[in-house]
Amino acid sequence: MGGGPTYQLSISGDGTVRYEGHLGVFIKGKHTGHISNAAVHQLIEEFRRARFFELHSYGSAATDLPVCITGFQVGTLRKQIVDYGPTTRVGTKVSRSTNE
Repeated sequence: MGGGPTYQLSISGDGTVRYEGHLGVFIKGKHTGHISNAAVHQLIEEFRRARFFELHSYGSAATDLPVCITGFQVGTLRKQIVDYGPTTRVGTKVSRSTNE
């Protein structure tokens, strides 16, 4: 089976955005940008409203499903969620919290 898009995206507390596109993406390679402090604070609040630190990682014996790894760190609190399947819980939870 063909693979889905492969990329990494990170946003630092100072608003630095780092993207690296690998396979199946429109933009390949390393790119850096910046978002405002207000956008950083809004993103942090969205993760809190989604109760990110309360979510559990999925485990799966099926290796051909898409995987999404989402990490979030605020101060010393750090969590990583591994999600398998065609849609991810983390993206859905954060997406829902932004629309409430």
